[in-house]
Amino acid sequence: AGRRFARLRSLAPHRDATPSYLAAFDAYGEVWRFQQLHRAQLEAAGLQRWEVGELASKIGQLYYNIYLRTSESRFLLESFTFYDAIRTRGYFRAARADAKVAAKQL
Repeated sequence: AGRRFARLRSLAPHRDATPSYLAAFDAYGEVWRFQQLHRAQLEAAGLQRWEVGELASKIGQLYYNIYLRTSESRFLLESFTFYDAIRTRGYFRAARADAKVAAKQL
């Protein structure tokens, strides 16, 4: 999923990026569903709350970037939904002391 996300940054603004975005959405969607289904086991194995927030942030970024390319407000709304959830659920609250993790919140 990380490679797909990184590839999106290098796409030219005028190029049709739909296949790339769909592939990235599929990859991050699978990871998101997996962590939702197996949250208890993942937390027992050491999954940190900020890591869930980082995943939500990446999905929010995907929605925002596709909004910038298409100007369809539904993508902006989805992006807002993810960022609002990050803020209200406090995914990064416990990790504020760690500068590297705090930077991921931005």
